[in-house]
Amino acid sequence: YMREMPRALPGIFNQIDGLSSHSYPNPAFSQPPSTTTPQSAISFRYERDLAESFSIKKLPVFITETGWTDSVGDERRAEFYKQAFETLWSDPGIVAVTPFLLRAGSGPFKQFTFLNDDDSPTKQYEAVRQLPKINGRPILGQRVLGTENVPISAPVVYFAQNAKEKERIGVTNILQN
Repeated sequence: YMREMPRALPGIFNQIDGLSSHSYPNPAFSQPPSTTTPQSAISFRYERDLAESFSIKKLPVFITETGWTDSVGDERRAEFYKQAFETLWSDPGIVAVTPFLLRAGSGPFKQFTFLNDDDSPTKQYEAVRQLPKINGRPILGQRVLGTENVPISAPVVYFAQNAKEKERIGVTNILQN
């Protein structure tokens, strides 16, 4: 997908301000932080390198989902988080790491939860809570998007139910013009 983006929209990676990554420790959400494959918890590096190969910018990374399943055991999962934050996620290009999931309740995501059903913290919660934190201070540039303006024709997707609603929201589908 990322390789096709600049073919479809030349210069697109110069128009973004950051890269979001779901850096899960795959396969099976269970690999240790020392696993360094494009599918592991360090996958953000592969994604960032690929995006930057199409850009003139250094892109900050936001790891917006990551986590180990409870199948690795509570003690080991807590240790994996500690190791990951102290090693691979200490990369200076990372702006934020937001593990999945604070409170899952019941259902398929319960295996990732940081809070138990009674809201008591899990061992992984305690491990992350005890890590040193820094205050975030994002560096904002003069421009909102990118360092290069590239004229592009991209399709506009709208979800209006009828012509009257399309007119009300003032959106035109450029593919029909």
